[in-house]
Amino acid sequence: MLDVLDILNEINALMIKISADHAMGKENFVALKMIEINEKETLEDNENVLVTRPE
Repeated sequence: MLDVLDILNEINALMIKISADHAMGKENFVALKMIEINEKETLEDNENVLVTRPE
């Protein structure tokens, strides 16, 4: 499972590096980060799925 606090701390640290006059950059960054988090969760969910085949 992903640690939400670690993810938020990482996002905050990276957002500080985006200049204040580039507001869309921050919005785009957050959107991309959320997609990345969703993809990681999907991969983890897929790894935890037990596949059974009818005999």
